[in-house]
Amino acid sequence: MGKFDMASRHRMTAPFQSKDAFLNFVKAPQGNEGHATIGDTKWSNKDLEPTPEEHRTWTWYNLPLYWFSNKFSLVGWNTGASLVTIGLTWQQSFVSACIGSFLAAIVVVLMARPGVKYHIGFPVLARSVMGMYGSYFFVFIRAIVCIIWYGIQTFYAGNLLSVMLRCIFGNSWKNFGNTLPVRANVNSKQLLTFFMAWLLEFPFVSDNACRMNK
Repeated sequence: MGKFDMASRHRMTAPFQSKDAFLNFVKAPQGNEGHATIGDTKWSNKDLEPTPEEHRTWTWYNLPLYWFSNKFSLVGWNTGASLVTIGLTWQQSFVSACIGSFLAAIVVVLMARPGVKYHIGFPVLARSVMGMYGSYFFVFIRAIVCIIWYGIQTFYAGNLLSVMLRCIFGNSWKNFGNTLPVRANVNSKQLLTFFMAWLLEFPFVSDNACRMNK
């Protein structure tokens, strides 16, 4: 099985040493190691080609554990809390959340079938529906959704960090000064913990998913 490798300091700072280093960092490699590049390099790269067999390291228990961790998150807990807030009992909220998750799981499983069979990702699958250029629209929408979702998760993580820091530093953190105007709708403490949470997340998103199954 693969092994998750925590990114080193040099690996994380190398892309910011120069403009060329940054461009090389954001550019996807052409072809997987040991495999010939498929098709035109304009439309194919390492991330778009079918996953090589040696990278298919996730087994029957990895995916359920991943989805469990995905739902057992801040947003997952907020689902039940939000339902209680609008007037449902905790029993009704629990049943509603289970039904909603079950219906969503059906859609997820159906959408995952092409990936399981052909080992391709969403951007490539979108081409079969809308063509090479039309797929850009769906990729763009998916990117926007990911940015929003990632921001929400990081915001919640920042709030948790704020609670932790308040427990550690007490009134010193509680009375942390705010230098932002009211119209910003965020204070300095929230912004600081947001970026702290963001930095903590970087090492975990810098490695390939095939090495995160342990």
